[in-house]
Amino acid sequence: MLKNDRGYLMMEAISSLLLLSCIAAAGLPALNLLYEEAETTRELRQSIEVLENVLLMEITEESEPVKLNGTEFIVERDTLSNGFTEVCVRFSGSNGREYKKCGLKHDGMKKG
Repeated sequence: MLKNDRGYLMMEAISSLLLLSCIAAAGLPALNLLYEEAETTRELRQSIEVLENVLLMEITEESEPVKLNGTEFIVERDTLSNGFTEVCVRFSGSNGREYKKCGLKHDGMKKG
């Protein structure tokens, strides 16, 4: 029997590195997906902020797309027959999906 059993064998070191690399290879795509979803959540919050700002302003004509932090938000308006205006904000999320948030604005009493 050998008395010199100190240290690791080369095979043990290689198998440990192989195991760590497999764990990293499986975990990195999941981390990337989590990052993209967090970025999309930030963009959703920004779209709600843009929608609130458009609903509070008295703008009747079409406006240019709003750009915030590299995301382009497209504002759409549609006048409904019951005196309301539907305002929608569309954007393409960083995860590749299309999103649309809408709100209603009452046009108020028309003076005539």
